[in-house]
Amino acid sequence: TTYLLQQYQLEEAEAEQKRTFFRANMLIEEELVSFVLLCIALAYTIFREVHQIINAGLTYVTSLWNWFDLLFIFLSIFSMSMMLHLVGGASPSTFDEETNREIILITSSIAWANLLFFIRSIFLPFAVFVSGLLGVFRKL
Repeated sequence: TTYLLQQYQLEEAEAEQKRTFFRANMLIEEELVSFVLLCIALAYTIFREVHQIINAGLTYVTSLWNWFDLLFIFLSIFSMSMMLHLVGGASPSTFDEETNREIILITSSIAWANLLFFIRSIFLPFAVFVSGLLGVFRKL
């Protein structure tokens, strides 16, 4: 019975190792998708902001939305560097996990706001929806 118990424990350890490997591969795939989507959003935002700076000149800095766009660009670059640093094998203690989550939360929130306002500018029914939401938030 001792042999059977050891064999069972060995099989369970191997199964857990396989499950851990599978979860790690899924995490790497999810991180890769997130990284690629972030690169696409960042490239579009940088292209749009450079175009606006060229067209607007010094009046560019007077708009609050342009500052949000610049903040999104810098936070995205920082988030991407954190992702690459951690994927490159850095120890998790290099960055505080809570700080990572806060930066990614802020970056994601700004990205979603940018996406909502972009869709609002090109799709009229969605513009009515977003304007209604903004009205509700103002009254809160």
